[in-house]
Amino acid sequence: MKAVELEEELTEEQKAHIAVLRRKFFRGVTVFSIFFTLILLIILRFTVYNHKTVADYEQYVSHKDKFMRFNAAKALGSFDNDPAATRVLIKMLDDEAREVRWHAAASLSKLKDPAAVDKLIKILEKEDDPSAKSIYIYTLGQIRDDKAIPVLDNLLNSSQKNMTVNDNKVLKLSIIQALASYNNQKTTEILKSFEKKTGITSELKEFSLKMRALKGNIEN
Repeated sequence: MKAVELEEELTEEQKAHIAVLRRKFFRGVTVFSIFFTLILLIILRFTVYNHKTVADYEQYVSHKDKFMRFNAAKALGSFDNDPAATRVLIKMLDDEAREVRWHAAASLSKLKDPAAVDKLIKILEKEDDPSAKSIYIYTLGQIRDDKAIPVLDNLLNSSQKNMTVNDNKVLKLSIIQALASYNNQKTTEILKSFEKKTGITSELKEFSLKMRALKGNIEN
C-alpha cells in the first residue's frame, strides 16, 4: 500500500503528530548543517588564519582550493616590513583565480613594498578587466614608487579602446586618486595638466581638483 493511502487512513490527530515529527526532523537537519558549518569555519580559522610566519602561509600558494589561497593572500597583508611576504604575494599575482590575484594586490597595498612595483606594472599593462586594473592602480598609488608615475600618466591621458565610456571613466578616477596620493610636484603637475585638457568631463576635472585639495595641493 502506498504511503499516500496510508496517510489517508490516519486520524487527524495522527496526521498532526506526523507533521510535528517532520518539522522536528527538518529542523534537526538544519541545526546539524549550521553546526557542521561552524565546526568547519573553526577548523579553517586555526589552520589558515592563525599561522605565525610567512612560510606557514606560503604552503597554500599552490593549494587546489581557491578559498585557501584567497585567505592566505589576505593574511599575508599583515606581515609589515617582511620582504618574504611581498615575494609570496608577487607570486600569487599570477594565480589562475582572479579573486586571489585581486586580494594579493590588496595585501601588497598594505605592505607598500616597492619590490612589487615591476610586477604590478606588468600585470596592469596586460589586464583587460577594468575592476582589476583599478585594484592594481590603487596598489601602485599606495606604494608611491616613482617608477609607476609614467605608467599612470600614460593611462590617464589615453583611452582604453576595449572598454566602455563608463569603464574608462572609472579607470581614470582610480588613476587620479593614485596620482594624488603621491602628493609631490611631478604628480601634481600631471593632474593640473589633465584638468586643463579639452574634452575631459567636468566630473573628472572636479574629482582631480578635489583629490588635490585633500592633499593641500589646490593652488593654480
